[in-house]
Amino acid sequence: MFWLKGVSPMVRRRVDHAKRLIEGTLLPLVDVAMASGFVSSLYFSKCFRNIHGVSPQQLRLTVPAWIGRGLG
Repeated sequence: MFWLKGVSPMVRRRVDHAKRLIEGTLLPLVDVAMASGFVSSLYFSKCFRNIHGVSPQQLRLTVPAWIGRGLG
């Protein structure tokens, strides 16, 4: 697996969990951040962008309104 320099495995797991929530639910992004273990939505957004190259909001805009494949 490819790890970005400076990103701990725990942060990577939290961001990957958040990505699944964004793609599989309609939760507001602040709730996604909290459910993924981030205390600050700003820190969450910075980590997410560092790992995935797009902001959580940009990813949310690419998900169809019917919410694709879900969390499975």
